[in-house]
Amino acid sequence: MIELCQAQIGQPVYHVKEPDAPDLYALVSFNSGQADPELDAMTVMVASEQEYEEVSKTILTGRAGLLAWYVENVGYSPDEDIGGLTPIDELIDRVASHLLLRTRETVAAS
Repeated sequence: MIELCQAQIGQPVYHVKEPDAPDLYALVSFNSGQADPELDAMTVMVASEQEYEEVSKTILTGRAGLLAWYVENVGYSPDEDIGGLTPIDELIDRVASHLLLRTRETVAAS
C-alpha cells in the first residue's frame, strides 16, 4: 500500500507498507531538486517499524531503473505485461513491496 507524503514542497516521499511484512516499511525519496519518479534517482529505504532503523537501501533511477530491478528480481516487466505504461505510483509500490518481502525473508533467515 503506497501513500504519497510531502517532506518539503516539491519533494515527494512515498511511504509503502506490505501486509506480508508488517514489521517493516519503505520510504522512497529523491535527491533535493529532483522529484520526477519517471526520470530521477530515488532511494528505497527499508526500515524496521519497531526501531525505526534502516535495514536496507536500494537506489534506482526512474522508470527504467524500477523496471530493470523488477525484471531482474521478479522475472517480467509490468509495462510489457499490460502492453503500456504502468502508472508510476503503482510501479514504485510493486518494487518497494517486493523489497519489503525480500528484506523480511533475509531478516527472518538470520
